Amino acid sequence: MDYTRDIEEVNRALSDLREDREAGLYSSELGKQEYREAYKRLDARREQLIAQPTRPDTWEEIPTGETYRERWSTLSTQHERGRELRAAGVKAVIHAEPIPGMTAAQLMAPDGHDGMWQHPVGRVQVLIPMDFKQRLRNMAAVHSEG
Repeated sequence: MDYTRDIEEVNRALSDLREDREAGLYSSELGKQEYREAYKRLDARREQLIAQPTRPDTWEEIPTGETYRERWSTLSTQHERGRELRAAGVKAVIHAEPIPGMTAAQLMAPDGHDGMWQHPVGRVQVLIPMDFKQRLRNMAAVHSEG
C-alpha cells in the first residue's frame, strides 16, 4: 500500500498548524498546550506512516467468469437495474412528442456519448457514455472490494 497521500495530508495539517501558531492563534497557555498536543499527535502519525512498508498501488484485472448480461440477470428489481444503469452513466431522454427516425450518423456520437439507441417509433432515446466499458470495469472493482 502506498502511504504517500496520507503523509502529504499530515504534512499539510502540520504546516497549517505552524502557520496558525505563527499568526498568533495559539497565544494563551491553554492554546499553546493544545497546539503542542495536536502537533505531537500529527508528528507521531507521520512517523508511523513513514515507517510503513510502501508498495505502489496497482490495478489488476481478474476475470470473474461472469458476463455483464449474467450480472444483469442477478439484479432482481427495477430499482437495482436503474441504479446500475445510472452508475454506468446511461441516460434515457424521453421526448414529449414522438421523434422522427434518425440516420446512422445522427445516432453515432451525440455530445460526449459513444452512441445512442432510439426506438424506431416512439419518444425514447438512450444515451451510452463514451467510457461505458471503463465505467463497468470500475463498478466491478468497487463491487469486488465492498
